[in-house]
Amino acid sequence: MCNRVHGTTIPALRTVKRAARSETARGVAGAVSAAYLLGRRAYERGAYAEAIAELEEAYRLSARPDLLCSIAVCRAALAGGR
Repeated sequence: MCNRVHGTTIPALRTVKRAARSETARGVAGAVSAAYLLGRRAYERGAYAEAIAELEEAYRLSARPDLLCSIAVCRAALAGGR
């Protein structure tokens, strides 16, 4: 199936591609939020290693630098510096 007509992308196909990218972005954002929430709850329970794993997953998915600070706080707590 050709997605171009005389060198121009079919408008409906552009819309479908845009929607798919948006859906993927929402899925990633949801996964980041879930990992962050699990990490925060683990930290609150004192499960620092678990918190680090969840926060690292959130960082892997999002590359948000603020998560690095949270990871550092968890590592300090794990080392006994809480």
